[in-house]
Amino acid sequence: MFAFTKRQSPLRTNMTKTRAVNNVNLLFSTILLLVAIHTTIMFDKIVASFVRDELTASNIVPVYYEDSKYSPNSNMNSFRILSSTSVGNREGDVIPPCDDLYGTQFSCVIPPISNKTYEFEGCQPNNTVKVSCTARDGVTCSGDRTFYKEISCFYTNGYYFSIAMALSVFFGICGIDRFYLGHVGYGLFKLFTFGGFGILWIYDIVLIAMQQTTPRDGSNYIVGYNGPRNIKFIRNNNTYVFN
Repeated sequence: MFAFTKRQSPLRTNMTKTRAVNNVNLLFSTILLLVAIHTTIMFDKIVASFVRDELTASNIVPVYYEDSKYSPNSNMNSFRILSSTSVGNREGDVIPPCDDLYGTQFSCVIPPISNKTYEFEGCQPNNTVKVSCTARDGVTCSGDRTFYKEISCFYTNGYYFSIAMALSVFFGICGIDRFYLGHVGYGLFKLFTFGGFGILWIYDIVLIAMQQTTPRDGSNYIVGYNGPRNIKFIRNNNTYVFN
């Protein structure tokens, strides 16, 4: 007896391959669209900006440190005084308070850097740390010449960027990355839908890699001494945005 095997036609094989390629293209197009929408929504919260003096828009207020060392993850601190409250143009014989000088008229002592978080020790949940500052020699001011200012830092609470990234790549289809970051509801959704049928899995890989998805408690990632840090500048009433 002879056995006959049905042979699939080349045309049908090519159609199957074409359909598979189209499905893959549709998947990646959907992911790119989601990333674009997310970036558009976040644009108003993440803008390149500098803190300026309240009265003079062209006067960028920098911080000058006595020590050349600084947190490698806060390398924009030199443009981020958080408590510049100048109330006048320093004209005439008006002597300003020492704690209300322009940024070029005082220097600050850098706080030590933690060996665990690689950020300034004493960094608070509002992403600031107080530093001791002193009016520079030759600067006339009233009050105590030693005062405190707040500078920016990155508050961390034990969440490592490398761990979040690894969990997202290898176990993100089960939502383990979201569980690690504290997003339990989102993680359960990914768990029962197999990473949103693969779409949310890849979507979260992109967001975590860009550090757009962060821990639920509002803290920042621990990225290492020279690790990648996506610095976010928040626009407020004291912000001057260059056009």
